[in-house]
Amino acid sequence: MTNILFCYWLQGYYEIASAPTLELFHVRLIEKNLATITEPLWPEVQWLKNTCAYCAKLDYKQETLNFILPLLQQCLNASFYHYIDNDKNVDYSIAELDQLHNGVAK
Repeated sequence: MTNILFCYWLQGYYEIASAPTLELFHVRLIEKNLATITEPLWPEVQWLKNTCAYCAKLDYKQETLNFILPLLQQCLNASFYHYIDNDKNVDYSIAELDQLHNGVAK
């Protein structure tokens, strides 16, 4: 898997979940998919990997996971903004990509 594919995979969860949560099952699934990335990790993806390790050190306490959930979304948004959406090879404008991410259809 690549950083981009990982970000799209994780973004899919946020897009299909009406009220996203972060529980032990989710963290383990994220860890499993992070381990499949075969290229150097982007800083935001590395942050997520480090955060999963931090959660493990804290024994995956639910209050920690609840705190991390919005930070995870911000980190994912940063990956899209800095690496995916602003790629010069993308045929969409930033405004069009913002509409797609916000669920606004054309």
